[in-house]
Amino acid sequence: MDEAREVIGIVLKKRGRPKSPSQVEGHHKPKEEKPKADKNPKEDKPKADKKPKEEKKPKEEKPKAEKKPRGPSGYNLFVRDGGISFKNAGAAWKALSESERESWNAKAKAN
Repeated sequence: MDEAREVIGIVLKKRGRPKSPSQVEGHHKPKEEKPKADKNPKEDKPKADKKPKEEKKPKEEKPKAEKKPRGPSGYNLFVRDGGISFKNAGAAWKALSESERESWNAKAKAN
């Protein structure tokens, strides 16, 4: 297939990753040599005194307060008592007047 394309004159595209600048010929510049020092500068510095690590004290466990489960909302009571299917529950709740919704919410807070 490639040979046929070459005969016809179709330019073949090369696949693969583009070359990085280090692979391109003539791009690489030789590094300049740095003069080496006779001594290692790290050896000249005095080492800092390290403090001994303090032992960690185990944390006191606080008794966790028992969480009570949240009671049903007015919407939940409305759906449960009304026997409404879940598909129609949202539309039925929105169709209620504000005073009817408040009465269901009041019942929920009483529980």
